[in-house]
Amino acid sequence: HSNDFMMICSLNNRFLSFSLLFKSIGTIGTCPYKGIPAIILLLIATAIGVIAGIKSSSNNIDKEGVNFLFMHSPTKPRAAFTLCIALPFWLWALEKVIMNGDPDLGAISFLLVIVSCGFVLSRSTESAGCCDCSNVPCIMLLLSNALVSLNYIVPLSFDLPLTLKIYFAIAALYWAILCVWNWKGRKEGVDKKEGEYESIV
Repeated sequence: HSNDFMMICSLNNRFLSFSLLFKSIGTIGTCPYKGIPAIILLLIATAIGVIAGIKSSSNNIDKEGVNFLFMHSPTKPRAAFTLCIALPFWLWALEKVIMNGDPDLGAISFLLVIVSCGFVLSRSTESAGCCDCSNVPCIMLLLSNALVSLNYIVPLSFDLPLTLKIYFAIAALYWAILCVWNWKGRKEGVDKKEGEYESIV
Protein backbone atom coordinates (compact mmCIF):
# COMPACT_ATOMS: atom_id res chain seq x y z
CA HIS A 1 0.00 0.00 0.00
CA SER A 2 2.84 2.41 0.80
CA ASN A 3 4.33 1.68 -2.62
CA ASP A 4 1.07 2.67 -4.31
CA PHE A 5 0.93 5.89 -2.33
CA MET A 6 4.58 6.75 -3.08
CA MET A 7 4.09 6.05 -6.78
CA ILE A 8 1.12 8.42 -6.90
CA CYS A 9 2.97 11.08 -4.91
CA SER A 10 5.92 10.79 -7.30
CA LEU A 11 3.64 11.38 -10.27
CA ASN A 12 2.05 14.36 -8.58
CA ASN A 13 5.35 16.02 -7.65
CA ARG A 14 5.58 17.01 -11.30
CA PHE A 15 2.29 18.83 -10.98
CA LEU A 16 3.64 21.46 -8.59
CA SER A 17 5.68 23.18 -11.29
CA PHE A 18 2.71 22.95 -13.65
CA SER A 19 0.36 24.47 -11.09
CA LEU A 20 2.72 27.37 -10.37
CA LEU A 21 3.19 27.98 -14.10
CA PHE A 22 -0.56 27.94 -14.75
CA LYS A 23 -1.14 30.28 -11.81
CA SER A 24 1.25 32.78 -13.36
CA ILE A 25 -0.41 32.48 -16.76
CA GLY A 26 -3.84 32.92 -15.21
CA THR A 27 -2.91 36.22 -13.55
CA ILE A 28 -1.14 37.76 -16.57
CA GLY A 29 -3.14 40.51 -18.20
CA THR A 30 -6.85 40.84 -17.59
CA CYS A 31 -9.24 38.78 -15.48
CA PRO A 32 -10.99 36.89 -18.33
CA TYR A 33 -8.05 34.46 -18.43
CA LYS A 34 -8.60 33.31 -14.87
CA GLY A 35 -9.86 29.76 -14.62
CA ILE A 36 -8.31 28.58 -17.90
CA PRO A 37 -5.03 27.43 -16.25
CA ALA A 38 -7.03 25.43 -13.70
CA ILE A 39 -9.03 23.71 -16.46
CA ILE A 40 -5.76 22.74 -18.19
CA LEU A 41 -4.37 21.42 -14.92
CA LEU A 42 -7.56 19.43 -14.34
CA LEU A 43 -7.19 17.76 -17.75
CA ILE A 44 -3.54 16.89 -17.07
CA ALA A 45 -4.34 15.60 -13.59
CA THR A 46 -7.13 13.46 -15.02
CA ALA A 47 -4.76 11.88 -17.54
CA ILE A 48 -2.20 11.11 -14.82
CA GLY A 49 -5.00 9.85 -12.56
CA VAL A 50 -6.13 7.37 -15.21
CA ILE A 51 -2.59 5.96 -15.43
CA ALA A 52 -2.22 5.75 -11.64
CA GLY A 53 -5.66 4.16 -11.22
CA ILE A 54 -4.99 1.52 -13.85
CA LYS A 55 -1.54 0.74 -12.47
CA SER A 56 -2.90 0.37 -8.94
CA SER A 57 -5.33 -2.26 -10.25
CA SER A 58 -2.52 -4.14 -12.06
CA ASN A 59 -4.19 -3.70 -15.46
CA ASN A 60 -2.62 -2.73 -18.76
CA ILE A 61 -2.89 0.89 -19.88
CA ASP A 62 -5.19 0.22 -22.82
CA LYS A 63 -8.86 0.45 -23.73
CA GLU A 64 -9.80 -2.47 -21.48
CA GLY A 65 -7.83 -1.03 -18.57
CA VAL A 66 -9.58 2.34 -18.92
CA ASN A 67 -12.98 0.64 -19.17
CA PHE A 68 -12.24 -1.40 -16.03
CA LEU A 69 -11.15 1.70 -14.09
CA PHE A 70 -14.24 3.74 -14.84
CA MET A 71 -16.87 1.01 -14.97
CA HIS A 72 -15.85 -1.98 -12.83
CA SER A 73 -12.98 -1.02 -10.51
CA PRO A 74 -13.27 -1.33 -6.69
CA THR A 75 -12.38 1.45 -4.25
CA LYS A 76 -8.58 1.22 -4.43
CA PRO A 77 -8.04 2.25 -8.09
CA ARG A 78 -10.71 4.94 -7.74
CA ALA A 79 -9.00 6.36 -4.66
CA ALA A 80 -5.67 6.36 -6.53
CA PHE A 81 -7.29 8.27 -9.38
CA THR A 82 -8.93 10.76 -7.02
CA LEU A 83 -5.68 11.32 -5.13
CA CYS A 84 -3.99 12.36 -8.37
CA ILE A 85 -6.68 14.98 -8.94
CA ALA A 86 -6.68 16.36 -5.41
CA LEU A 87 -2.94 16.58 -4.73
CA PRO A 88 -1.89 19.19 -7.35
CA PHE A 89 -4.89 21.40 -6.55
CA TRP A 90 -4.13 21.16 -2.84
CA LEU A 91 -0.52 22.22 -3.54
CA TRP A 92 -1.81 25.11 -5.61
CA ALA A 93 -4.26 26.20 -2.90
CA LEU A 94 -1.58 25.85 -0.22
CA GLU A 95 0.79 28.01 -2.26
CA LYS A 96 -1.88 30.71 -2.54
CA VAL A 97 -2.45 30.67 1.23
CA ILE A 98 1.24 30.74 2.15
CA MET A 99 2.58 33.08 -0.53
CA ASN A 100 -0.37 35.44 -1.08
CA GLY A 101 -2.39 35.09 2.10
CA ASP A 102 -5.49 34.17 0.10
CA PRO A 103 -8.19 32.43 2.20
CA ASP A 104 -8.47 29.47 -0.18
CA LEU A 105 -10.74 26.82 1.32
CA GLY A 106 -9.26 24.33 -1.13
CA ALA A 107 -6.29 24.05 1.21
CA ILE A 108 -8.66 22.32 3.64
CA SER A 109 -11.13 20.52 1.38
CA PHE A 110 -8.49 19.00 -0.91
CA LEU A 111 -6.45 17.95 2.12
CA LEU A 112 -9.49 16.04 3.43
CA VAL A 113 -9.74 14.26 0.07
CA ILE A 114 -6.04 13.33 0.20
CA VAL A 115 -6.38 11.97 3.74
CA SER A 116 -9.52 10.03 2.75
CA CYS A 117 -7.80 8.55 -0.30
CA GLY A 118 -4.82 7.52 1.81
CA PHE A 119 -7.18 5.89 4.30
CA VAL A 120 -8.95 3.95 1.52
CA LEU A 121 -5.65 2.84 -0.03
CA SER A 122 -4.28 1.71 3.34
CA ARG A 123 -7.42 -0.29 4.16
CA SER A 124 -7.85 -1.94 0.75
CA THR A 125 -7.16 -5.64 0.36
CA GLU A 126 -4.72 -6.82 -2.27
CA SER A 127 -7.19 -9.29 -3.77
CA ALA A 128 -10.44 -7.37 -4.06
CA GLY A 129 -9.08 -3.84 -3.85
CA CYS A 130 -11.86 -2.71 -1.54
CA CYS A 131 -11.95 -1.58 2.07
CA ASP A 132 -12.09 -4.25 4.74
CA CYS A 133 -14.44 -4.41 7.70
CA SER A 134 -15.70 -0.83 7.76
CA ASN A 135 -17.52 1.69 5.60
CA VAL A 136 -15.70 4.56 7.31
CA PRO A 137 -12.95 5.10 4.66
CA CYS A 138 -15.53 5.11 1.85
CA ILE A 139 -17.83 7.45 3.75
CA MET A 140 -14.90 9.80 4.42
CA LEU A 141 -14.08 9.84 0.72
CA LEU A 142 -17.74 10.43 -0.17
CA LEU A 143 -18.05 13.39 2.20
CA SER A 144 -14.72 14.96 1.26
CA ASN A 145 -15.58 14.77 -2.45
CA ALA A 146 -18.95 16.37 -1.75
CA LEU A 147 -17.25 19.13 0.26
CA VAL A 148 -14.94 19.98 -2.65
CA SER A 149 -17.92 20.12 -5.02
CA LEU A 150 -19.76 22.42 -2.62
CA ASN A 151 -16.64 24.58 -2.31
CA TYR A 152 -16.84 25.19 -6.06
CA ILE A 153 -20.62 25.82 -6.09
CA VAL A 154 -20.62 28.60 -3.48
CA PRO A 155 -18.60 31.21 -5.45
CA LEU A 156 -20.77 30.78 -8.58
CA SER A 157 -23.07 33.48 -7.20
CA PHE A 158 -20.19 35.95 -6.83
CA ASP A 159 -19.24 38.68 -9.32
CA LEU A 160 -16.34 36.89 -11.00
CA PRO A 161 -14.84 36.67 -14.50
CA LEU A 162 -16.83 34.43 -16.85
CA THR A 163 -13.96 32.01 -17.48
CA LEU A 164 -13.49 31.56 -13.73
CA LYS A 165 -17.20 30.82 -13.29
CA ILE A 166 -17.00 28.29 -16.13
CA TYR A 167 -14.13 26.56 -14.34
CA PHE A 168 -16.02 26.54 -11.03
CA ALA A 169 -19.08 25.02 -12.73
CA ILE A 170 -16.98 22.35 -14.46
CA ALA A 171 -15.10 21.54 -11.25
CA ALA A 172 -18.29 21.39 -9.17
CA LEU A 173 -19.82 18.89 -11.60
CA TYR A 174 -16.53 16.97 -11.87
CA TRP A 175 -16.27 16.46 -8.11
CA ALA A 176 -19.97 15.65 -7.78
CA ILE A 177 -19.47 12.87 -10.34
CA LEU A 178 -16.33 11.70 -8.49
CA CYS A 179 -18.37 11.62 -5.28
CA VAL A 180 -20.89 9.19 -6.76
CA TRP A 181 -18.26 7.24 -8.73
CA ASN A 182 -16.08 6.63 -5.66
CA TRP A 183 -19.07 5.43 -3.65
CA LYS A 184 -20.08 3.02 -6.43
CA GLY A 185 -16.56 1.58 -6.28
CA ARG A 186 -17.37 0.15 -2.86
CA LYS A 187 -20.22 -1.93 -4.35
CA GLU A 188 -17.94 -3.19 -7.13
CA GLY A 189 -15.40 -4.31 -4.53
CA VAL A 190 -18.03 -6.01 -2.38
CA ASP A 191 -19.40 -7.88 -5.41
CA LYS A 192 -15.88 -8.99 -6.33
CA LYS A 193 -15.17 -10.27 -2.82
CA GLU A 194 -18.45 -12.19 -2.78
CA GLY A 195 -17.62 -13.70 -6.18
CA GLU A 196 -14.21 -14.82 -4.95
CA TYR A 197 -15.79 -16.37 -1.87
CA GLU A 198 -18.35 -18.24 -3.96
CA SER A 199 -15.62 -19.57 -6.27
CA ILE A 200 -13.71 -20.90 -3.26
CA VAL A 201 -16.81 -22.58 -1.85
